[in-house]
Amino acid sequence: ADTLSTYLKETGDFDLLDEPVPYFNMETQEPDPATGGSVYEHALRSVRSLVSSTGFHGLCRIGYGDWNDALSGIGGEKGVSVWLSCACVFAAQRMAELAEHLGRNDDAREMRQAAETMTQRINEHAWDGEWYIYAINGQGKPIGSRNSPEGRIHLNVNTWALFTGIARAAGREDSVWRSLEQLATPFGHVLLTPAYTAASRADVGRIADQKPGMFENGSIYTHGESFYLYALVAAGYGDRCYRELIRALPSALPQDVITGPRHQLSNFTVGPDHPNFGSQLFSNFTGSVPWYRRVIQHMLGVVPAFDALCIGPRPPRDWKEYEVRKMWRGRDVRVKFTRQGGPGCRITMNGRTYEGQIPLADLSDREVNNINVSFS
Repeated sequence: ADTLSTYLKETGDFDLLDEPVPYFNMETQEPDPATGGSVYEHALRSVRSLVSSTGFHGLCRIGYGDWNDALSGIGGEKGVSVWLSCACVFAAQRMAELAEHLGRNDDAREMRQAAETMTQRINEHAWDGEWYIYAINGQGKPIGSRNSPEGRIHLNVNTWALFTGIARAAGREDSVWRSLEQLATPFGHVLLTPAYTAASRADVGRIADQKPGMFENGSIYTHGESFYLYALVAAGYGDRCYRELIRALPSALPQDVITGPRHQLSNFTVGPDHPNFGSQLFSNFTGSVPWYRRVIQHMLGVVPAFDALCIGPRPPRDWKEYEVRKMWRGRDVRVKFTRQGGPGCRITMNGRTYEGQIPLADLSDREVNNINVSFS
């Protein structure tokens, strides 16, 4: 749902939503031409599948794994992932926005209700006093709890709880931000701490057979760091976000430590629980680039919506002036940002003042669209 929403906001290719796509037959492991639905129906069905496939406390069942597929021992009939439940909230929020834009109000209400219900379940059953647990395994044991001797706190579930608004709904944002500091290193934030050391542990799965500080077992995973950066920019912490962003880029890392070239980003940096702390073992091997792009886009403050450009700068405090140039749906858009002493954000184009966004219909597809923004 998030990928579809992002694509439509960038391209405006809404005809794609009506394209027929066959459903996947789980028994034959092949697309079934006899059944199917539109792209929109597939996206809606995927979110409904998450909402309905639940275990302990009505949270999303983890099945064979979530983002951290190395936590392979959590599944079973009742094992749930709190991170996946947060992702369900995020997907339902994006699907609700799309449904509202299309005028499908029943779907929008369903998705909003799904997000609200899952948010309540997470806040009621996954809060551990200072942060959110990662999961509950099939035996009902919390994973990522303050009572866990290893894997006590996990990064991804807590960053997603922040930028989805789950933590805000319970007034817990400050506590989560404080808790995440224990995951910080000079190279970024580790996925979890302490790393798992007791091998062949059935309660968490194969992650315990990975060396501490490697891969998902306590490394600084680039994907996880991008989620942290997005949580920062979504909260309006422009200075912290920019500082952490620059520090995580390969050009800023000490070359005698990471061993990789300055233009390549590995999928993870070896964590502090390993003798090779700071090194990167792979090159150009990460799925985090779209999230980094999303972070930069929100920091600069020119973000596509379904039928408008949203203007909302969140740069570092020492940025007094900058310009964004963007080709969007065949429109040449140039936005000049100037920091001034007055409150709020003033957006003007062609002598007209706008509040928060500029409709697509107001942007010329023949001439350069010069937009001026003054912000505090």
